[in-house]
Amino acid sequence: MYRLYGKDSFGIVIPAAVIQAQKHMNGGSGSNSFTLEVGYIALLAGGIGVVTTLWKSVNESYRCKTLVYSIYVSE
Repeated sequence: MYRLYGKDSFGIVIPAAVIQAQKHMNGGSGSNSFTLEVGYIALLAGGIGVVTTLWKSVNESYRCKTLVYSIYVSE
């Protein structure tokens, strides 16, 4: 941080310093695209997990309703 703002910094941030800090943290555009790819994969995996959970819930509810209906009709 001292390298970007100086030792006697008052905490004033200018846009050029923010851009320089982002470039320093990202190490260029290559790591930024890698981070985005990992994020997309994580979102895709989470979406698949949500869809499977909902699908199983709907199927279980359907089975339960058909079971209750079959018991009701057989009486």
